[in-house]
Amino acid sequence: MPLSMTGLGGGAGSLFRHSGGGTGDWGGLSTGDTYQNGKVYKPNATTFQIWYYPQSRKGSAVTYSMSNLTGGSFEVREQSNMKIYLIGGGGGGTGENASGGSGGGAITVNTFIPANLETFNFQVGKGGRGGWSQNAGQFSGMPSGNPAIAEEGGLTNLTGTGLSLSAGGGPVDSTVNATSYSSGKEATINVSNTRGLSITSGSGGRGGSRNLAGEAGANGNAGGGGANDRGNGQSDDGGGNGSGDFGGGGGGGNGYTAAWYAGSRPGGTGGTYAFSGGYGGNTQNNDFGQDGTCPTDNTTDYPNFHAGGGRAYKQVDWSGLNRGSSGGGGFPGGGGGSSYYNSFGIGSDGASGIIVFHWTL
Repeated sequence: MPLSMTGLGGGAGSLFRHSGGGTGDWGGLSTGDTYQNGKVYKPNATTFQIWYYPQSRKGSAVTYSMSNLTGGSFEVREQSNMKIYLIGGGGGGTGENASGGSGGGAITVNTFIPANLETFNFQVGKGGRGGWSQNAGQFSGMPSGNPAIAEEGGLTNLTGTGLSLSAGGGPVDSTVNATSYSSGKEATINVSNTRGLSITSGSGGRGGSRNLAGEAGANGNAGGGGANDRGNGQSDDGGGNGSGDFGGGGGGGNGYTAAWYAGSRPGGTGGTYAFSGGYGGNTQNNDFGQDGTCPTDNTTDYPNFHAGGGRAYKQVDWSGLNRGSSGGGGFPGGGGGSSYYNSFGIGSDGASGIIVFHWTL
């Protein structure tokens, strides 16, 4: 069941109506407030951002059911100098020597002046759950299937006057020991822009495998999940970096060789307003990876925000896990890391996608 905007805190427009100054009903907003059912983030006194994204499994039980955020809308109320960012959900990592999830695709509508009272409608994609590639079984909370390979990230799209945009979720790949990036491992971008606005489409961010590094995103795309025992089996297993303003970093891979410590297989770094992927674990000693980072890791700067980072599998999820896990994707859109070892080496979740309406005074 998709996650509906209904009941997600309610629109706060009526609470913040101010007259004059060209600031509509939003001039008094602060970080952490709710506005038109989205969360307000203010990087500085003259910049406003409204974030929309679905809840991830981070901070919840492995059985928590994630959904795309559907039925979203944003009405322009005297905003100007606006940008719109779309990021698809990150793909989950597939373990047992397969591939990390690819990062969510990105579309940026560059600065434009919207028409007052025009409305944009949208959906935001969830992150895909991590899985494995060869074992016939699964435990509660894993994707279905035999084997239970990871899930693709959810699609993020937006429509408005003369505008139809679609930023694909990160694909997944269950190929064991892949030696090349397949063409299907990059998130799909579709743009219809009869309005003639300036738009930037992202690229890159493909997931890593035994012989492939987690790829960095470009032009806004989130980073791909990290490799498993590539190169020196340590820093080379790190997740791909996110790009632009909102591309999250990929989760670190779960390798076998080389001395391990928390952070030795780091998640990729996020873009300007994005977050890093979680570090990957170690299959030799059953070391578990880290959840992808997101606003709930810094409640001082992000009060009232919910979780969006990709969840890493943990020992508590199933007693039979004995080969650790990879790192979860960094919010928004980072792919979950891949994992070494058949059987029970497991990949972790991709991060939730996002839509952001950004404007300045």
